[in-house]
Amino acid sequence: MVKAIAYAKVKSDKVDARMLADLLRADMIPEAYVPGKDVREVRDLVRRRRYMVRLRTMLKNKVHTEVATRWIKHDGDLFTEEGRAFLRSLSIAAVDDYLDTIGFLDGKIRELDEKVRPLAESDGYAKLLMTIPGVGHYSALLISSEIADIDRFPDHEHLCSYANLSPGVRQSGETQHASKGFGNPMLSWIMVQCTRVHVRRCDSDITRFYQQVSKRRGEQVAIVAAARKLMRTVYVMLKEGQAFRLDG
Repeated sequence: MVKAIAYAKVKSDKVDARMLADLLRADMIPEAYVPGKDVREVRDLVRRRRYMVRLRTMLKNKVHTEVATRWIKHDGDLFTEEGRAFLRSLSIAAVDDYLDTIGFLDGKIRELDEKVRPLAESDGYAKLLMTIPGVGHYSALLISSEIADIDRFPDHEHLCSYANLSPGVRQSGETQHASKGFGNPMLSWIMVQCTRVHVRRCDSDITRFYQQVSKRRGEQVAIVAAARKLMRTVYVMLKEGQAFRLDG
């Protein structure tokens, strides 16, 4: 009903306010969850770190582009100490500028990591999440802050939907197509990243499930399905206050 306001033919502030008042009187306006100040500050910290890392990755890609356009080849990682020395020796102004900025971002990311660690170790949810192989301090704190309060989700399916890990369906007549749903992009991203690490390092029910699905449907479908299964595990862990078990 709230969406109807956006598509109304007669649209003005007065008409919209009247419709909202009618919906509010009938208790038909869905409530939005607003986390406390402490949770919002933690969210800002972990999201800021992700943004810094994305900026650094973008600049590293620019360095690779500058080197590739000049047909310069180098064996090994360009961003180790030896690799950076090689890049400096090229005397390319653009590369030097990018390296300076990457160095600055490295320092900022380290500063943020120093703030994340104590917060994760003092957070009840994060301490439980860190018992999952593949989930470190940063990942645990990000997941904890995005969930905020596990009791606001009536079951694990609602949490998976919130994390944008549940498949959607788009239907036209009798034809149905799978579609990506709507949810929290930060939670979706970090769960997939943690699952990738988990299935490489750990022999658990989730890893075996990933391997089975991967053989039938391919890696991309399998990693999302495994992330959804891990999200269900996270729900039970946080709801019951239990550490992770390899047998699920």
